[in-house]
Amino acid sequence: MFPQPTNTIQGNQCTLANSQYSQTGELEGADPAGYKREIAPMQISQNFGPDIAGSGRPNPDISLISNDFVIFYADQSTLLRLSNNNFKGLLPLPNRQHKEVFLQDLSSSELEIFL
Repeated sequence: MFPQPTNTIQGNQCTLANSQYSQTGELEGADPAGYKREIAPMQISQNFGPDIAGSGRPNPDISLISNDFVIFYADQSTLLRLSNNNFKGLLPLPNRQHKEVFLQDLSSSELEIFL
């Protein structure tokens, strides 16, 4: 199963703690200095969640996080194949265990349309 990009998941809500974002908006993981960051409540997209059974979609290998903290699970190969600009230059991501991208300029309603 695809790893969750959060520290805590309860139902359809998630929290993200001790994380930071790179200049490209990519989630960097735990804070190396050990500082506690504010926990942001997160929602999982109902149409692009981690459970793809019966949807006909490929297995997700990337999480896109909108600026209103909604998580969208997708697969990079489909995004790259259908995008004429590599999803505005964000893809492909380097080979990493956790692939989360924070899209600071996109709301969940806009991202839903793109996907």
